[in-house]
Amino acid sequence: MEKRKKVVGDPSKCSSCITCQLVCSFRRYGVFNPAKSAIQIIYGDDCLPREIVFKDCEVCGECVINCPRGALAIVEV
Repeated sequence: MEKRKKVVGDPSKCSSCITCQLVCSFRRYGVFNPAKSAIQIIYGDDCLPREIVFKDCEVCGECVINCPRGALAIVEV
């Protein structure tokens, strides 16, 4: 049985640069638009990243490769 993979994020390492969202939207739709990304960064009341959510992620790994802070990783589930 093949193991499935998913991308996970560590909000404590996230600098809110949105590079992951831009790379994701460009790969998926050919545009740099965070609203079209499979990645959503949820912010707390202190305006710091509280959660990183992946919706309809294709697990291509481009966001992981391009994250300058190492806040994203691919894990087996």
